[in-house]
Amino acid sequence: MCYFDDGDNEDFALKGCLQSPAYTKIARLYEDVMKKIPEEEKSEIHRKNIVAILADKTNSYCCPVYFPQRGREITDLIEVNLIIFSPQIVKRTKPSAIYTIAHELAHAFLGHGITGGSMDMLREREIEADQQVIKWGFEKELKADPDNYIYGNGLENTFG
Repeated sequence: MCYFDDGDNEDFALKGCLQSPAYTKIARLYEDVMKKIPEEEKSEIHRKNIVAILADKTNSYCCPVYFPQRGREITDLIEVNLIIFSPQIVKRTKPSAIYTIAHELAHAFLGHGITGGSMDMLREREIEADQQVIKWGFEKELKADPDNYIYGNGLENTFG
């Protein structure tokens, strides 16, 4: 597994798997995405406590996780947005990989979770994430990925 965190770089630093080809590719792609996001929204993303992981045998997704703060009441929780990237991301074209990274960051930015709600609400969250990707200027990359949720077959493939 590769773990990502904010480290020394304000935008992004990748920890672990330093000798891995995935390290270099994902770090560059993530930086490309963050450079394009407007500063005000980038600041909001930084406040979302995002941790990204390259995991084996999974699809890419974003999931909020809650931890109690040390020395505080159990109800006083810190939210961490865990983004899990599929190992397939490093095999995709650059536009497709950029779209996926931007899409998962959009879920965190918009406060989406993966649990709860109806199938209609989950579908709407996917569309909202893609709409945010377009607002950030990634429409070309979105259209390059056939599994996007606005122009592609993402809804059919995910919710079939």
